Amino acid sequence: MTDIRQLTFSHTRSPDQDQPQPAHHPIVIVGAGPVGLLAAIDLAKKGQRSVVINSASSLSFGSKAVCW
Repeated sequence: MTDIRQLTFSHTRSPDQDQPQPAHHPIVIVGAGPVGLLAAIDLAKKGQRSVVINSASSLSFGSKAVCW
């Protein structure tokens, strides 16, 4: 069984980053906490594409929304 606390996700460059004119993302959400993820889900339900960026390279060890 895999211990999910040990999983890490390395950064990979998107293919368009090395192009002379990289693709533009109309909506960039900074932070994958409860608010950022909810914003991404809400936008997707409304047909809007977005990209979520986060500084963490691993999964959270606890609830990010325990106070809710």
